[in-house]
Amino acid sequence: MTLAFNAVVTGKMNTRKAALEFGVPPTTLYDKIRELRKDWNRGTMFKTRLSKNAGRKGKDYKWYTPSDLEKAVEAFRSGKMNGRQAAEYYGVPVGTVYDRVAKTKPPSVNFQHELL
Repeated sequence: MTLAFNAVVTGKMNTRKAALEFGVPPTTLYDKIRELRKDWNRGTMFKTRLSKNAGRKGKDYKWYTPSDLEKAVEAFRSGKMNGRQAAEYYGVPVGTVYDRVAKTKPPSVNFQHELL
C-alpha cells in the first residue's frame, strides 16, 4: 500500500497503474489519497498543470467610464481601430464595444424590407 501511494504521490505512475502493479484495490488507494489531499495542494501532489486562474477568489471586473466606452466606439466606427484594439486601448470589454455599435447603427435594408 505504501509503495503504491508513494508512486502516485511522486508522479511516477497514475493511481490506476499503481493499484494494478502493487496489488492494491484502486478504491482503497483513491480513498487514502483523498484523505491526504485535504492538506496538500493538488498541483504539488500530482504532476498536473494548474490553470492560470487557480486560487483566484473572485472575478476581476473591468472598470471604465462612459466616456471611455464612447471613445472606443467612435474609434471603431471611424476605422482607426478594429473593435478588439479599441476595447484594449480604452480599457473597455470587447463585447461591450460590439454591442454598443450594433445597437446604435441604423437598421439594415433587409430589416426595413421585412417591415413592409
